[in-house]
Amino acid sequence: MLDLFAIGGCKYEISITDGPGDLYEIKGTDFYITFIGYYGYAGYGDEGLLIINTYGNGKFIKYED
Repeated sequence: MLDLFAIGGCKYEISITDGPGDLYEIKGTDFYITFIGYYGYAGYGDEGLLIINTYGNGKFIKYED
């Protein structure tokens, strides 16, 4: 279970899919993320690494196909 309220300086392997509007769903959870810049089409799933720093800011690094 991904507990986004208890993280700080953590890394998670996740898969995201397109959600409603500008949101992307983290598969297998009830959590959604959004990006500051343009991400594009995630389709049925892009796998990658979600890195959250101690301030609660994060970034998603997509694994290469």
